[in-house]
Amino acid sequence: MNKGMKYIYCALLLCGLAIQGFSQTLGGATAGGASSGGGATVGGAGGGTSGGEAQATVLTLDSAIAQAVANRTSIGQAEDEVLAAQAAVGVAQSGYYPKVNATGNYMRVEPNQSFTFPGLGTFSLSQEDNWDFHVGLSQIVYDFGKRGLQVKLAESEVGSGRISLDQVKEDLAFKAAQTFYSALFLQEELASLDGQLADLNGHLSVIQKKEETGSATKYDVLSTQVQVATLQGQRIQAASQYRKAQIALAQLVGLDPSSEVVVNGSLASNQDSGDVSAFIAQALADRPDLRQASVAQDAAQLNLDLAKTGGLPTLVAQAEAGYKNGLLPDESSLTFNWAAGLTVNVPLFNGLLAARQIDEARARLDAAKEKGATLRRSVVTQVLQALQDLSASHQAEETSRAQLDQAQQALDAAKIQYELGVITNDEYLSSQTALAQAKLANLLARYNEVASDYSLKEALAQRIWQ
Repeated sequence: MNKGMKYIYCALLLCGLAIQGFSQTLGGATAGGASSGGGATVGGAGGGTSGGEAQATVLTLDSAIAQAVANRTSIGQAEDEVLAAQAAVGVAQSGYYPKVNATGNYMRVEPNQSFTFPGLGTFSLSQEDNWDFHVGLSQIVYDFGKRGLQVKLAESEVGSGRISLDQVKEDLAFKAAQTFYSALFLQEELASLDGQLADLNGHLSVIQKKEETGSATKYDVLSTQVQVATLQGQRIQAASQYRKAQIALAQLVGLDPSSEVVVNGSLASNQDSGDVSAFIAQALADRPDLRQASVAQDAAQLNLDLAKTGGLPTLVAQAEAGYKNGLLPDESSLTFNWAAGLTVNVPLFNGLLAARQIDEARARLDAAKEKGATLRRSVVTQVLQALQDLSASHQAEETSRAQLDQAQQALDAAKIQYELGVITNDEYLSSQTALAQAKLANLLARYNEVASDYSLKEALAQRIWQ
C-alpha cells in the first residue's frame, strides 16, 4: 500500500471514530413539548434531507437553552411538586387553629316509663322526644413543640422542591448546550468536507486534462477519484449524523422533530482555568445536589426531634355549648347549657413505638450526613477532573492549530512542486489528506475544548439559563 492510500485510510478511521462518538452524545436527547417559537427562519439547512424549499429555524445557544427549559413537561411536574409542598405547609399550620364542630342529635324513646305518686302527680324517667344541639371547640394548648416541628418539616419540603426545580432546569440547559455544540461540530465538519471536495474535484479536473495531453497517467486519475469517493462517503455519513443532530435539537427545544434547524455559533471556549480552591468553594456553595443533601439532613434532624416528642404529654382545652331538652326543672323545653375543661393526654406505654421511632430517625440522620459527605467528595473530584480536562483541551487545541497551519503550508508547497513536476500526484494527494486530517483534528480539539468548558460549568453549577 502506498503512502497516499495509508493517509486516506487513516483519515477515514479518524472521521469514523469522531462520528461514532458524536452519535453516542446525541442519542440521549428526548422529545419535548410544544414549540414556543423565537427562532429566525432561513432556507433549507445544509446537510439536511428535506426538500430544498423547506424553511429552517436558526438557533443560537441562548435561544436553544431558553426554549429547551421553557418547553419541557418535567418543568411543570417539578413546579406542581413545589405547589403541593406549599399546600402541605398549610396542612401542618392548621394544627395551631382550634377545631370547631356542630352536632345535632334526636332520639325517640319508647316505651316511656313513668311513675305516679299520690298527691304529687306523674313523673317520666325521660322524654319521649330527645333533642340535643351543640357547638364544640377543641384547642391544643401545649404539645412541647410538636406542631412547630411539623411546620418546619413541611417547609423543608418546599425548599427541597424548589431545588429540584432548579436541578431539572439545569439538566435541560446543559443537555441543550451539549446537543447544540454537537450539531455545530457536524455542521462545521460538513462545511469543511464541502471545501475539501471542491478543491479535490478541481484537482481531478486538472489531472483529467493532463491525462488527455499525456502528462498524467490513468493511475493518477484513478487515485484522485478514489480520494474524491472517500470524501464523498465521509460527507454522507456526516450529513446523516448532522440530520440526527437536527432532529434531537428540534425535539429538545420543543419544535416538530421533522423541522429543519440551523445552529448559529462558534466552537470557542471562554473559560479560564482560574484558582482551583476558588472553583471548589464555588461548587460546594452552589451545587443544587449539595444544597438538596443539606436540606435532607436538616429534615432528618427535624424528624428526630419530632420523634423525641412522641412520649410527651399533650394539653387540650375543650368547650361545648348548645341546647337540649330533658333538663330540670322543665324537661320538655330546650335549655341552653355549656361545659368546658382541660384534658391532659400522657402516653404511658405504646409498645415501645416512640423508642423505635427515635432509633429510626437517628439512623436516617446518620445516613443523610454520610450521603452529604460522600457527595461533597464527589463534587471536589468532578471539579478537579473538569479543570484537568479543560487544561488538556486548551493545550490540544493549540497543538492542533499549529499542525493545521503546518499542513496548509505543506499543501501550498506541494501544489507548487506538483505543478513544476517535482513530486508525484500521490505525494500531492498525501498532502491534501494530511490537511484534511489536520482540519478534522483541529475541529475535534475545538469541540473538546468547548465540551470541557461546559463540563466545568456544570461541575460548578454555573447558571447558563435565564
